[in-house]
Amino acid sequence: AGALAAILLAVNPLHLHFGLSALSHAGSACFSVWSMLALWRWRRNGSAAAALAAGALAGYAVSIRYTDALLFLPAAALLADRWRERRAAGAPVADSATVRSAALLAAGALLAVLPLLAQHWNAYGSPFRTGYGLCGESTGFGWNWFQDNVWLMLSKMDNGGLILLFPLGLAGLLHLAI
Repeated sequence: AGALAAILLAVNPLHLHFGLSALSHAGSACFSVWSMLALWRWRRNGSAAAALAAGALAGYAVSIRYTDALLFLPAAALLADRWRERRAAGAPVADSATVRSAALLAAGALLAVLPLLAQHWNAYGSPFRTGYGLCGESTGFGWNWFQDNVWLMLSKMDNGGLILLFPLGLAGLLHLAI
């Protein structure tokens, strides 16, 4: 499945465009994929280094494209799954291994994002104000924009060479979640 996904991405004209242009999508995708690999490695063996790397790589991806903050959803899901698994095995509610892993994930992300927050504070007067506000593009991160454009976004995810991949991937994610 992984090889098929890599082949489909390699021949997708939209993905090729992002890889060959000066846009941030290729770098964002690279750090996102490596973050997910480190996260799965942490989930498999509980490695502190993998937890720290997963957080740092996800944090760096967020510093490239802010929407990559969604990478913290799989991390939260895997932390909850690990906590549930360890509770079923008789671990205490405040399981120290899970708490330590959560702290390492958060510390890695924070270390990667701190320089960006410091730059924003210096340049814009607040760590949470960005250059997007200067061009009005920050409206694209709001709930109203999402509500007005949800069907457009869903149709765009199904175009550009992803006609079969998006629905199948979405069905696969729902199957895994259920």
